[in-house]
Amino acid sequence: MRHMPASLLAVLCLPLAVGGCVSVSSSRVTPRSAVALPPPPSFMGACPASRAAVGMAPNEGFDAEHAALKDCSRRGAASRAWYLGVRKRYGEAKR
Repeated sequence: MRHMPASLLAVLCLPLAVGGCVSVSSSRVTPRSAVALPPPPSFMGACPASRAAVGMAPNEGFDAEHAALKDCSRRGAASRAWYLGVRKRYGEAKR
């Protein structure tokens, strides 16, 4: 079956729509899925490529590779710290 009939889709989605509306309006608590998370910081992007190139002296190429790996490792550590902070702030129940 390539396409699901619209009536079947509506029947399958009905419990989700009704249950979600009832629980949100009656409890007056914002569900966790609706919380707007902050955008990821700039250091969470892809690591820049190494400056090592064909024809470089071996020590220069090694230094360029080492600097790129070190920068990528720092970005990874900073990303993990940011993620754990977000998880702590948004994951704990407010009492």
